[in-house]
Amino acid sequence: MQFFRLINSYIQQVSSFNSNRIQTNHVIPLSLQHGLVEWIPGTDTLRSIVEQYRKLYNRNPLEELQLLGSYYDRYDALLPIQKMQILLKIYKEIPDTDVANFLWIKAPTAEIWHKQTETFAITTAMTSIVGYIIGLGDRNSSNVLIDRYTGKVVHIDF
Repeated sequence: MQFFRLINSYIQQVSSFNSNRIQTNHVIPLSLQHGLVEWIPGTDTLRSIVEQYRKLYNRNPLEELQLLGSYYDRYDALLPIQKMQILLKIYKEIPDTDVANFLWIKAPTAEIWHKQTETFAITTAMTSIVGYIIGLGDRNSSNVLIDRYTGKVVHIDF
């Protein structure tokens, strides 16, 4: 969180980010492994958004996992390049527009949808770059939140 705040202080000086900043939240450590995390209102997990959208259209919420199982049953034993080849094959078969389509359905106007998707893209890029720099791992669809009103991406569970 401290590093994110440092990055935000720099971002405030640069006008090209349309005043988007990395969302920070307060964490109260209770021990080395446990703590309390501030609730972030108005957000849903990435997983929840994809599942909600797919259920609207009677699609399997876990399509990727189903295809993965049908292509190779020992995925964990593969080399990284082999894993990448399988993932690319899966991504060719499954549309990658679930989040954008979900935001479209929920947005009251096209202008708001455009702003949400722009904010989603910018905050995803910023958090991806900073996450890479600090070696942030364990990113999955349950610890990435999306603000349902703005489209802002918020990372939790560090």
